[in-house]
Amino acid sequence: MYTLKRVLIRTKDLNRHRILQHLCFFACLLGLPLIAADKVVGINDHVLYRSIAELDVTLAQYDDSQTGHVRINIDWRTMEPSKGTYNTTKMQNLDYFFAACTTRGIRVLVSIAYAPAWANGGHEEMGWPPQNNNDYADFCEWFIERYATYVNSNGKRTFEAIEIWNEPDLCDLFFKGYSRYSADSAIAYANMVKVAGARIMSVRAAMGANDLLICAPVISDTHNVAWYPWMDSFYSVSNVTDYYEVFAWHTYWENSGSTGWLPPELPPCWS
Repeated sequence: MYTLKRVLIRTKDLNRHRILQHLCFFACLLGLPLIAADKVVGINDHVLYRSIAELDVTLAQYDDSQTGHVRINIDWRTMEPSKGTYNTTKMQNLDYFFAACTTRGIRVLVSIAYAPAWANGGHEEMGWPPQNNNDYADFCEWFIERYATYVNSNGKRTFEAIEIWNEPDLCDLFFKGYSRYSADSAIAYANMVKVAGARIMSVRAAMGANDLLICAPVISDTHNVAWYPWMDSFYSVSNVTDYYEVFAWHTYWENSGSTGWLPPELPPCWS
């Protein structure tokens, strides 16, 4: 069975090594049965690009696989093609998706990334960061105000967590304008986390949505020594860990037995 594994660790107090009680997502292929009563199925899915009819098929697959958690990617370029103007069709589809997940009790982790051309200096291709981090924070604020309002019958917020960007360490792909693993990119990303994280904290407090978790640095894989200097540079930015609660990374099954960088927040809980 091919599996992707995600572990979420609380980072507010680095000395306590407190594991996020509500732990993590295990992403499996669609349609796999739940293998034990105490396990929860989670998946990574690209729902933004589906029509409502296609979402109905997706939701039926969630039902069949007993999916309880879903990570979705929100392409900022697609959603806000010009400043303050939003893609009406995508909004309607996401409204439908969040309402359907709420009815089913499915919790949603949202990754928001990739600046549109108007915000990134005119680049049309995917993967560029914004020139002004406040533009990214503005979009996160809009998205949270619209979608953090869904609460299921058990009192749980459907929009469970937000990832600030996606795999920024792979700069040549997802944080363009920098060399892969460069110190400058890590520092630039950390400053984005501080701006966006502060805004998200303010917005969720105003909404009474402090249960919405903030995730960073969302790196691509910890099982590689190349991550050492990038993470050192990220942590060098003053107080960056004050602006998120969950250390998130993407680790892949084929690499999980190797050794590599692991965050200082992580107790020896898995390998």
